[in-house]
Amino acid sequence: MIEVNYDAIARGCIPIIRRKVMRELPDPTIILLKWREKDYLGSIQEITLTYSKEIVYLSKTSKPIPQELAEALKRVEPTILELGAENFLDLEGRWHILRNLDGKLTIMTTEQTAYMLEHPINITEI
Repeated sequence: MIEVNYDAIARGCIPIIRRKVMRELPDPTIILLKWREKDYLGSIQEITLTYSKEIVYLSKTSKPIPQELAEALKRVEPTILELGAENFLDLEGRWHILRNLDGKLTIMTTEQTAYMLEHPINITEI
């Protein structure tokens, strides 16, 4: 059986992720997301600073990462932000606009949803 060195994989992932998020505005925060008992790697961006800092744009891996890799990422990058998400959310895709309520991603309020409908964001991936 081949032994996987998750710390080495994590050390290789961090520079790649940093290069990816360098091109994004507003500045993203790299995160580990726990949703439905699985781990995902991604980033969040506060997209409505003048209206509400709670509204965030989530970009995450489409598939969960191994728990061993999530643990290695925490060891290699101890400042990585860890967030949870409500289990009832449908986060199957890669991109979502959500509410970050004290480190837990959830649905936006009715007022926040109305604001986003009136002020849609334009997302460009290069």
